Amino acid sequence: MNTLSSPIEPDREASFWLSIIQPWKFISTLMRNKSLYLQFTARAIHAEHKGNILGKAWMVISPLLMMGVYTVVFGVIFGAKFAEVEGVEQNRWTYGLGIFLGLSIFQLFAEGLSTAHGSIISQPNLCKKVVFPLELLPASLLGVSLFRFLMSLMVVLFAISISGTHIGLNALWLFIIFIPLVLLTLGVILAFSALGVFIRDIASFTQFLALAIMYGSAIFYSASDVREKAETVWSFLRFNPLLHIIENARGVVLFNQPIQWEGIQFAIICGVAFFAFGYALFAKLKHAFADVL
Repeated sequence: MNTLSSPIEPDREASFWLSIIQPWKFISTLMRNKSLYLQFTARAIHAEHKGNILGKAWMVISPLLMMGVYTVVFGVIFGAKFAEVEGVEQNRWTYGLGIFLGLSIFQLFAEGLSTAHGSIISQPNLCKKVVFPLELLPASLLGVSLFRFLMSLMVVLFAISISGTHIGLNALWLFIIFIPLVLLTLGVILAFSALGVFIRDIASFTQFLALAIMYGSAIFYSASDVREKAETVWSFLRFNPLLHIIENARGVVLFNQPIQWEGIQFAIICGVAFFAFGYALFAKLKHAFADVL
C-alpha cells in the first residue's frame, strides 16, 4: 500500500545558523500581519493606562516630570556639566537635559530587556495555536516601548528648544542614530523572550544586566572623560554600542556636532548581529513553546 512520505525535519542546529542569515523572514511576518501587530501594540498601550484618571496623558506627563527633576537637581543645584565641547557654551540646563535624553534612549532598550522574558509565557493560549505568528508577541513590546520613547523624545526636544540651546540641522542625524538602537532592542527582546520560556529566573539576571549597562552607557558622563582619564575602563566600555548611540545623540542634539561615524558604524554592526542572532534563537526555540507551556 502506498503511503505519503512526510518531509524530513531539518537538523535544528543547521536551521539555527540558517535563520541567522534570514532575518528578513521576521520583517515579512510583521508585514503580513501588520494589522494584527498594531492591534496587539495598541491593546498593550491601552491596558497599561487603563483605570488611570489621566489615562494616556501620563505618557507625556511622566517624562515631563522626570525631566524637570533631573534638570533642576543636576543642572541647577549641582551645576554639573559634560566635558567641554569646543565652540559650545553649556548653560545650567544642559546637563539635566542631556541626562534625560540619554535615559530616554536607554529606557527603550532597558524596557525590552526587562520585560521580554514574560512576553511568551503570559500568552500560553496563543502559543498553542498553530497558525498564530508568535513573533508578534515580542514585537509588540518593542512597539509599546517605541511609542513611549517618542513621547519622551518630543518632550526633551521641546525643552531643549526653550532652554536657550539651538537645535541645528545635525539633529536630523537622530534618524540614523536610532536605527542600531531599534535593532539592538529588537534582538534582545527576541532572544530573552524565547529564553524566558525555559529559564524562568532570567528576570533576576536582566535586572542586574540593565543596571550594569546603564552605568556603562555614558548617560551621566562624557565618553571623552573616560577615554582620557581611565584608559583601562575605556578599553571595555568602548565595546558598548549603547554608549556610542547615546554619545552621538547627545552630540547632535545638544551640541550641534556632526555624527561620529566610527561609533555609529560599530553600533549598526552590533545591532544587525543582535537582531540576526535574536531572531535565529527565537526561530529555533519557538517550536517547543507549546510543549513547555
